Amino acid sequence: MKKVGLGLVALVAASSIYYLTIGSTQITQKMKTEINQELQNLQEMGLKVEKNATQEHKERYFITFAEPKKIQTYLASQGESLSLEEARTLVGMRFKLDLTYLPSTTDALAMDIYLDALPDTLEKSNSNPVLQTIKTMIHNGDIMSHITINKLLSHFDGYIKDIHQRFKNEEEAYLRLEGLTFNGDIQEEQIPKVQQELKIFNYEIKNILNITLANMHSDIQQSQEKMQIKYTIQEINASIQDAEKNSESIYLSLKKITGESTDIKHNGLLDNMGHIKIDTLYFKDPQQEEIRLHNIVLDSSTKNLDQEAFQQLQAYNQTDFLQQHSFKEMIPIIQKLTQQGLEIEISNLSTQDLTLQGEKIQGFNLSAKLKLDPNFPWKTIQNDPLQLTKLPNIHANINLSDELFNFVAQTPETMMLLLMAQPVDKNGTKVYDIEFSKGKLKLNGRPFM
Repeated sequence: MKKVGLGLVALVAASSIYYLTIGSTQITQKMKTEINQELQNLQEMGLKVEKNATQEHKERYFITFAEPKKIQTYLASQGESLSLEEARTLVGMRFKLDLTYLPSTTDALAMDIYLDALPDTLEKSNSNPVLQTIKTMIHNGDIMSHITINKLLSHFDGYIKDIHQRFKNEEEAYLRLEGLTFNGDIQEEQIPKVQQELKIFNYEIKNILNITLANMHSDIQQSQEKMQIKYTIQEINASIQDAEKNSESIYLSLKKITGESTDIKHNGLLDNMGHIKIDTLYFKDPQQEEIRLHNIVLDSSTKNLDQEAFQQLQAYNQTDFLQQHSFKEMIPIIQKLTQQGLEIEISNLSTQDLTLQGEKIQGFNLSAKLKLDPNFPWKTIQNDPLQLTKLPNIHANINLSDELFNFVAQTPETMMLLLMAQPVDKNGTKVYDIEFSKGKLKLNGRPFM
């Protein structure tokens, strides 16, 4: 629901500026005309729009999710994956939109967007204390976004109102959202650049779960064919507690995360290149064993991903896959992905060193590549579905330091595996070269089992 709500904020912001041209003396009337047109467009997308109040420089509208099928179709066109059943659960959710024209000497428009009502399926519930708290927040106007657009119609700024809220049900929970701001440029009826800042996000369920994300910054540059996202996150912490023992069971901490992702669209296909670097990852398990990884790097890429086929494949879950009729329905989708030449590669997954049981040792690096055989004989799976195992071609290389290999080899499970799969010694490291092709597995050039 949050994802769709934030999507609506962006939708209304875009709708308010999309066709605007710079005016001076008639800017208010021009903006009113264009906004009214865009609100009419929203109705065609499955949203019900009602005008509640009008003044010379102010207008109020209520926007309600009304027609699930139209909503699903529109969100799909915007890259949002939503089933028809999920769209039905949104019916009745309403937003209040307050518009102020010429709110200052520098701004042409200010928008306040409030969550005004929950979906019908939730609004009718009066027994759930959490829902009652959310309804109180809605009544008080606590779930709100504010956006302003300058008079040159070249820039916008906005923020999500800070949230500090406790929820009491069977377990007490606390939500903190602070310092979520965004701004962007407007150029030739497009939004080519957006920046976002988040000071802190914290969600806690007392004696069970605590998740914190601190100091996030992201830059998004986009066009019709390309989107590039760069981001930094200072810190992510997560802990899971054992309520019975009143002690921390699992703790995970990531420090100084930087990343970059680039999407390029071409002829209905998508290419993606990604890079992530984490300075430190710390993990403590229920037995209080500690692991610390330093300088983690992940470089990956995807080529020729058929977006339509991929969205269709996402509609199936694991249970569907095990059902024979659903399996048969998926075959044309997998075939379409294959025919487009899909390739997935991890060119580098590595950590410089690790700290295990208080001892610092050298790390590892891994590379892997997946291709789907474009000449695969699809008719063979009609009688033998296991023939599908011959579709992927996988090549992977794992390089472990001697210290890390010796540490891993201490566990009984690993010792059994090593009896069957001996590594190759190379420059003081242990190397596994793995190849899976035509349904057969090779390890270091030799057939495995």
